[in-house]
Amino acid sequence: MLQRRACPYEQMFIHSKCMLQLCVKASDPRYVDTFARQLVERSPALRLKAENGILKPLKSPAEPVMLPRNIVDIDEASQWVIKNLTPDPSDVLGSVAYGNGIVVLNTNHLGADGVYLSNLYSSLGKDVSVDDNPIPKSVFEIFTKEIKECQLKVPATTHDPQILRFVPNDPCDLNKQHSSGIIEFRIPMNSLASYDKGQRKCKYMTENSWAAMILSRFAFNSYTNSNGVSTLLNLRPLLKKSHFDYRICNLVSSVTAQAYDIDPNESLKVITNRMRRDFESRMAMGEHYGFLGLIRDIMEGPPNNAPPSKPGLGTQLTSVGLFSGNPKISDARISLTAAGGGSATNLCRLLIYSVDTHENHNFVGQLHYDSALMSSKDANKILNYLKHSFQNIKLEYSFKDAMKILEECKHP
Repeated sequence: MLQRRACPYEQMFIHSKCMLQLCVKASDPRYVDTFARQLVERSPALRLKAENGILKPLKSPAEPVMLPRNIVDIDEASQWVIKNLTPDPSDVLGSVAYGNGIVVLNTNHLGADGVYLSNLYSSLGKDVSVDDNPIPKSVFEIFTKEIKECQLKVPATTHDPQILRFVPNDPCDLNKQHSSGIIEFRIPMNSLASYDKGQRKCKYMTENSWAAMILSRFAFNSYTNSNGVSTLLNLRPLLKKSHFDYRICNLVSSVTAQAYDIDPNESLKVITNRMRRDFESRMAMGEHYGFLGLIRDIMEGPPNNAPPSKPGLGTQLTSVGLFSGNPKISDARISLTAAGGGSATNLCRLLIYSVDTHENHNFVGQLHYDSALMSSKDANKILNYLKHSFQNIKLEYSFKDAMKILEECKHP
C-alpha cells in the first residue's frame, strides 16, 4: 500500500488539527452536488488518514455530509463545519458538507494551502484530471537539497526579536488552551485607499498590508524598535511548472520583511520599499529554506525543543490573492483554524484575499489570534485599526500623518 511518514511541517498540522476551510455559494443550487463530489475527488485530505505519524490512503473517500436546513449563509456554514466536522486525523484528514446552495471543504492544512484552495475554487464545475495517488508531495521532499544545504539559522516567529508583537492590553485566561480566534471584515474593493479607479484594481497590496500592520501595532501598543512582519509566501513559482499539480498541496514558507528604524516624516512608500528590498535580500540568502529547516529541527528534536516565546503575539501576513473567474459561484469564504494550538500559538496573523463574482468584488481581512493570550476585545480593536488603515491611508502619506488618521479610528 502507498504510504509515507508525515514530514515535519505535516506533523505540526496533524498535531494542532490545523484546518483550512473553503466555503462557496453556488450561483445555482443545482451545482452543489457536483461541487461536493469534485471536492472529495480533488482534496487529498478526504482520502487520507494519519496513524502514528504515517499518511495512509483510506479504502474509500469520506462521504459528504448534508448541512442543516437552517444554515443558508456561508459564514454560518463554515462555523458549523468547524465545530461539527473537524475529524480526528487518525480517522480522516478532512470533510465536506453541502446543501442549501452551499458547499464547504474542511481540510487539514497538510492537504491544502491558500493557493491550492484558489485553484479548487476555479476548478469547480469543470473537468479536471487528478492523480489517483492521494499522498501529497511534501515541501521537504521537493526542496530536500535546498533545505539541507541552507546554513542560515532562522529564528522562530514566536521569539523572533525582529518582528512586531502585539502585547495584549486586556486581561485574558492564561490557563485557556491555545486555539485560533477568527474575526474579519469584508468591504467593497473600491472602498480601499489603494484602489485605482482607472485600472479598477488595487495596487501594492502586500506593501499596503505591511503598512497597515505596522501602523496598527503602533496605535495599539505605541512605539517599538522591532518593525518586521513575518510574511508567508507560495514556493510554487520556484518549480517553474506550466500546470497545477494537485499532489503539491502545501508549498509555503516564511520570510521576514523588516522596516528597521522608522522616521515619522518619511512616507509609507519609502518604508515599505525598504521592507520589499529587505524581503528580496532575505529570499536571495535562502531564508525561506532556513525557515523550513527550523520547522524540521523543532518537530524532529526532543520534546519542548522550541525556544521560549517572547511577550506578545508575533505578526504574520498571508496573502491568498484573488478568487474569481468562476461564473457558477456567487460568493466564497476561506478561513484557518487550529484547535490544538500549533499554527495559532503566539501569533497574530492577518490573512487577506478578495472575491470577485459577477455581482460583487469584496476585500476580506481576516485576523487569526491566539485566544489563550489575547481577548476578543483586543483582537477586535486591532482588526478595526487594520480596516481603518486599508480604507483611509495611502502609501504616499507620511508615517506621522498616517498615525494621526489612525488615531481618529473609533472602536465599537
